[in-house]
Amino acid sequence: MKKCLALVFYTLILTHFGFATETGSYGAGGASKLSVKALTIPRMLKFALEDEYLARGEYQKIMNKFGQRRPFSNIIEAEKRHIAMLLPLFKKYKVPVSPDRGLELAVIPATFSETFPIGVKAEEVNIEMYERFLKQKLPEDVRSVFERLLSGSQNHLAAFSRKRGGGRGRGRGKGRGRGNHSQNKITNHSFNIYVAKNNNNLLSKDIDLSEWTPLFSDKDLVSFDWSNQMFTVDPEVLKKINMNDHLYSNFTIFADKQRCYSGKFWTQFSSKSSSQPVILYNDPTKGTFKIQVNYPKNRLTSGSKDKRFDKRLKTALRGLNKLK
Repeated sequence: MKKCLALVFYTLILTHFGFATETGSYGAGGASKLSVKALTIPRMLKFALEDEYLARGEYQKIMNKFGQRRPFSNIIEAEKRHIAMLLPLFKKYKVPVSPDRGLELAVIPATFSETFPIGVKAEEVNIEMYERFLKQKLPEDVRSVFERLLSGSQNHLAAFSRKRGGGRGRGRGKGRGRGNHSQNKITNHSFNIYVAKNNNNLLSKDIDLSEWTPLFSDKDLVSFDWSNQMFTVDPEVLKKINMNDHLYSNFTIFADKQRCYSGKFWTQFSSKSSSQPVILYNDPTKGTFKIQVNYPKNRLTSGSKDKRFDKRLKTALRGLNKLK
């Protein structure tokens, strides 16, 4: 009896002083309870990772119940990349990696239509957390990751909001419309490379980019050598990406939100051949990639057009001051 009473008393003490883990102290919910002074680098990393776990777990359980349906089937892949971007920071700043309680804490509604408000709320809370974090004094690498994760969540929010409203229109959110850009002068140029394991996803005319997070964006791009079709990415960005995960994956390059061309990520050591454009990488830590018209010959067939020299792409790169 004494042992039981002691155990109960010990449990009460832990709970009272906050040592017991509760749902409200995990992820963005936990971050919202802390004062600005309490937002240290380790705590911000901890809550950021936990919130990405929560999103991944929620979306995984939704798909387990309702099947592989968009936008969850696309967005969950982005959540996995978000987690992968955060983990190297834990190692660098010697922060213990938080336990993944995403599936454990996920709450699934009765119908699929009810999942979209859940997605909206999850992304809204996530955005609020990152906006608060970015107001703090942060190391440049931490700031860079938080900015990328914030941008991805803003895209996801736009996708869930459209689904919740029952519409399929474009142009809501940060410049994700698909209008006729040739009729208007573009002042805010953009460059993005999107990657998908499923080759059909990024080739669809009905693609909704708000469901995707680019592997590389113009923020990551250092320069683009147009004549040699080589581009350089910030090496710090590459430290957060395992390029081996994308070998033979389909890529699509977008310039000013317009699809330019697609191809495959490849390596020059491959024994396989490709008749479509390839992005070659050998030592990603150096940040330099080469785009070939095909592999291994890198020669156009008679009468074919070189998709790499798309004028829209050149215009966007020149506007971004990335062209060499």
